[in-house]
Amino acid sequence: MADHLDDALVRRLRERGQDPDRRSGAAATTAGAVPLAVALGGLGPDPTASPEHRAAVDDYLAGVSSPFAGMMAGLASGDGTGADGLLAALGSLTGGPRTFAMAGGFGVVATGPSGAAGPAPAPAEEADVAAAEAELGFRLPPALRQYYLQVADGGVGPGNGVYGLAALVAKHRELTADPVGPQGQPWPEHLLPVQGEGWDIVALDRDTGRLVFWDLEELDDDQELTPDQPTWAASFVPEADSLAAWLGDWASA
Repeated sequence: MADHLDDALVRRLRERGQDPDRRSGAAATTAGAVPLAVALGGLGPDPTASPEHRAAVDDYLAGVSSPFAGMMAGLASGDGTGADGLLAALGSLTGGPRTFAMAGGFGVVATGPSGAAGPAPAPAEEADVAAAEAELGFRLPPALRQYYLQVADGGVGPGNGVYGLAALVAKHRELTADPVGPQGQPWPEHLLPVQGEGWDIVALDRDTGRLVFWDLEELDDDQELTPDQPTWAASFVPEADSLAAWLGDWASA
């Protein structure tokens, strides 16, 4: 079990952390994505359509009683910018993250809210780590502690990066406050969530140092089943042998 990050890996992670476009998997995807408005820009009205046909489409869409009427009208007879604006507004209202998709000819297309790009936070102070450990009620695994003290207070790594200390504590509190399993299973006390959006969580096993991914698709939400039914255990899927291996694979990709 690798319980530390070697000096070379720390240097690579710190270098990437200072690059707004490479500090996390999400940052790299955002940097290489095409705005949806650009991808939809070529979907304007068919120049070969008759004025009567286009007028009929416009009249139909104008009568649609739906928040998406404007988006549909923009796709059918506009330049697509309305669709991008609506999707971004909906994402902001719901607190949703930026959304990505593959589109032929464009590669990755993105829509939704996007925060200002910037480098990752500076490394945490020893007092910050100690305060987080006091709230958690246990000491952080050595490699994770080293990450916070030598790399950054979150934001570097796969996905949106490792949680910052405050987010780490908040996510652990959320998962352990009440049973999270569909049959009332409690979150395993040895698993510390370190990265993820919503319920797509990567957790560090404090006993073994391995990482697991909590795969909700493996769960069975039948309330009649007993709490020890096999799919609960099967929902924790191996992710990496160690934090060092997980971060190292990402940094080398």
